[in-house]
Amino acid sequence: MIEEPIMTTLPAADLSRRSRWIPWVFVVGFLTVLIPNGFLLYYSTRQPVGLVVEKPYERGIAYNKLLAAAREQAKLGWQAQTTVSGFDAAKGTGRVVIAVTDATGPLADAVVQLTLSRPLEGDSLPVLTLPVEGGTAQATVTGLRPGQWEARMVVRRGTDHAVLDQRLIVR
Repeated sequence: MIEEPIMTTLPAADLSRRSRWIPWVFVVGFLTVLIPNGFLLYYSTRQPVGLVVEKPYERGIAYNKLLAAAREQAKLGWQAQTTVSGFDAAKGTGRVVIAVTDATGPLADAVVQLTLSRPLEGDSLPVLTLPVEGGTAQATVTGLRPGQWEARMVVRRGTDHAVLDQRLIVR
């Protein structure tokens, strides 16, 4: 005689209790994805977009014009060296001397527009328009303070022009 195994079944109440936790695994799994995504969505919609320049698309389209202007400026070979001498901290004055040269030597018959600005503070002095005589342009500047300054010079002669930048330390 062959003995048949006896199969026992659990009561229905025990079966439902054992498998009741399975749906909660899915809920916890989805929550581990949805909660961090919710935080990311919340903070990403409330922060600045990180726009560096206004109208970036238009600036990108015009970039070839900027490169062409840089090539034209490089062909001119103009250079400028700016110095500040005789700085008086009490009065806030100093003598600015700009030596302008081209590939052949000192530049003559030109005009320099000088803008002095503080790169860290954002303020600037009024724009000075100076004639270049014998390769130099000079002016006494008021409103100077010790520290770092950015000198932007727009040198013009006839239809040609060049934009030159130089960092200055006033002491």
